[in-house]
Amino acid sequence: MSDGSMSQQEIDRILSMVDPPVGTKGLKLDATIKPFSNSQVLTRVGKKLRDEKANSCPPLGVKPRWLHEEDRLRELHEAMMRHKDAGEPIPRDWITEYNDLMLRAPEPRRETAG
Repeated sequence: MSDGSMSQQEIDRILSMVDPPVGTKGLKLDATIKPFSNSQVLTRVGKKLRDEKANSCPPLGVKPRWLHEEDRLRELHEAMMRHKDAGEPIPRDWITEYNDLMLRAPEPRRETAG
């Protein structure tokens, strides 16, 4: 079809991608009867493809333990320094947790943590 129109088979194929499926069986397409314009069909197909892509991504997981512990170590260090600078005593629980995390941290992280 050289006039830019689509064949019945092409329209049926595109419409089968739309949810819910829209059928054109039994309709003869001519200049006066069109179930959807090409832009309407493409809009629906594009939306379905975007939805499928959004649903194909895995769900968000959790932060890895090593990263959580590294962040916690940094937060404890910063909090202890704030208390020290303010002349306040550092809570014993913070010191205990900091020391435990330092013992579990691999060597490279021990050097950068404090």
